[in-house]
Amino acid sequence: MAYENFSESILNGAPIDWSYWAELTNITPNQAAKLANRIDPLLWLNNQCAYGAIHEDTQRAIRKHEQQLGNQKTKWTLQDLTHYLGDDSPEGMLEQLSNQSNSVTKNSIPNKERDLTKWMRETWINDGKLNGTGFFNTLRKYVNKEGSPIREHFTTGSNGAGIRWNTGNTTNYMSKKAIQNKISKFKSES
Repeated sequence: MAYENFSESILNGAPIDWSYWAELTNITPNQAAKLANRIDPLLWLNNQCAYGAIHEDTQRAIRKHEQQLGNQKTKWTLQDLTHYLGDDSPEGMLEQLSNQSNSVTKNSIPNKERDLTKWMRETWINDGKLNGTGFFNTLRKYVNKEGSPIREHFTTGSNGAGIRWNTGNTTNYMSKKAIQNKISKFKSES
């Protein structure tokens, strides 16, 4: 593979947050291809990542992986990607899945779970374990409330329905669909 001689830190400037990607059930073939080549899709912009240009060989490998992955399925999980890549799976990806399978029990919250996901899970439980759409609508009442990371809640806009949440030093967007996927995951784990 084109990335065999590169470490994650050289290509990416910082380690990929594998715990974030492990939570998702709707990784696109494009995102999966970047992860397979040890590049965080969240840092990718016009054949560059936040830390510099991406080598042409790596760009070709990403395009090839994207086509292959897209021919298999349209939505991936990190576990699916690991099974597909086999021995070519990035080390951090394998470690995350191993840690996750060792630390998650039926009613526990994973140790590496992000603060927003932890807050959402606790709020979902406290609000009566609503379905995804019901929970999304309920999030409106948490906008700018003490202890809540939610800063905006909207049902229309350029990005569609979603929320903006504060990570401490920046505000991020999360779509309604991503929230619904999280709720589906919470339901399957409880």
